[in-house]
Parts: sequence; structure tokens; C-alpha cells
Amino acid sequence: MLSRGLFVVVAMVAVVATVSGVLVLSGRGDSDSGGASANAAADPALAAKMRRLQFYDWEPNVIGPRGRPAPGDAAATGGTNAGRTGSLSLYDAVLRASRRPARVEPDNGRTTSLYYVVDHKRRRVFGRGEPSRVRALAAVPAARRAVVRVYEVRPGTALVGAEGSPRRWYVLEDDVALRGTELRNPRRATDPITGRPVVLFEFTEPGRVRFQQLTRTMARRGAASSLRRIKDDPSVHNQHFAVVLDRQIVTTPFVDFRLNPDGLDGRAGAQLSARLP
Repeated sequence: MLSRGLFVVVAMVAVVATVSGVLVLSGRGDSDSGGASANAAADPALAAKMRRLQFYDWEPNVIGPRGRPAPGDAAATGGTNAGRTGSLSLYDAVLRASRRPARVEPDNGRTTSLYYVVDHKRRRVFGRGEPSRVRALAAVPAARRAVVRVYEVRPGTALVGAEGSPRRWYVLEDDVALRGTELRNPRRATDPITGRPVVLFEFTEPGRVRFQQLTRTMARRGAASSLRRIKDDPSVHNQHFAVVLDRQIVTTPFVDFRLNPDGLDGRAGAQLSARLP
């Protein structure tokens, strides 16, 4: 994992805000960001960590109480506070996720099952998911093994920790829109204003295309939603994407469909400032 104090930055003419992170797009041709001072030396360990990032289109992929995506249910997605409110205890999240059938597709973040051991009497989950029943049960004290049950979360469903809360979880349709392998040239830097450590990076060309496609889809969905409920505050219809590292949400920015009706172009990179776990 990246260190707790580390922030991620990327380079572009819009601001996509979130409670704990901001995605700033600058239209400049260079990949530097905000005057940040960067160490250009290659950092293989940092690059390996960045490759684990996953980007999810948020609203269409959050699984609601009926076991299917609930994009219009703010109680499930978190609404304007996406990625933070609407989350579940791990116990409730595992039960919801385990009811879903397997769905193996190329955009899955995971192609195998995860197993969770549940103690219903105590509403407790042991561990954070293991690749086999045997390994899942190994985390359970011998005295409790007779009263627990193993649940399988099949491919096509993901559990991700809520932003800023290691004890709260969301269940997602496991459709990854953009992977960390589509980012390049990560390097450490310092934010000249805050003095905080950041990481600068760019998109590969396929990654840039996918990022614009993702944010265009989000912008058009937000605009369509706002038109259907024209008296609402338009800001409540802005759509979010989640940046996830090792099954934990890093940040959940939104795209302002009024400022960016055609999405965001990552040609110069992007500046994503968000605390990583």
C-alpha cells in the first residue's frame, strides 16, 4: 500500500470536487501539475502500487437492498455524499453480496470467488475475504467453528470499503471502467501550496480514451436525470466515479455535467488529490 500520508496527483480546465479529494483538469500540454516539484527518477515500487488502482462508474454499479444496481437510490449510493454515506457493516455487505450469481466478464476486477466466515449470533465477519473456504476458516477460533457459516462472494460482485471508514462497506457490480495499468509515468512530488507529498502521473492513450468515455457517460447521465426533475437543484444529479485501491475507496469525485457536458479529456493527465490508505 501507499503510505498513509501520500496523495495522488494527476495534470487538466474543470474542477471535480469531492469531500476528501479533487480532480483538477488543466488543458496544458505538459504533464506537470500546479508547479509541483517532482523527482523524475523511476520508482518501480510506486509504479506497482499505482497499477492496483481501479476506477468504477459509481451510481450504476452500487448494489441496493434488492441485490441489483440501484442508481437512483441515494440511500444506497450516498447521493451527493457518494462513497461515504449509504454504506453497510461488513456483515450486511457480505450477506447482500453472497446472494448474487456469478458473472465473469472481461471488465471484472476479480475473476475468482472470495469466501467470508460469518457468525450470525454476533453479526460478525472473520477476516476480509479469502480465496478458499479452508483459508477463511483458518481465521476463526477453534471454539467458534461449529457455529459459523462460510459465504461465497462470486465473480462479478465486489465489496469495497467506504471512503474514510475501514468498518463500512459497499457492494458493487464489479465492472472496472479504468485500471491502474492505464496510468503511466508515476513520480513523487511535493505540492508547493500545502507541502504535502503527491504523485504525478499521466494516462496511456487507451486510458485517456477510457477516462473521457467514462466521464462523458457520467455527464450525459447527470444531464438526463436533471432534465427529468427540472425543479431540483442540478448539483444533486452530478454523477460520481470511485477510485479504489486494494478494495478500499480512495476518493469518489463527481463530474459537473453543466461545466463538462462532454466529459473530461485526460490528454495532459489529471490532478487527483486524495489521501490513499
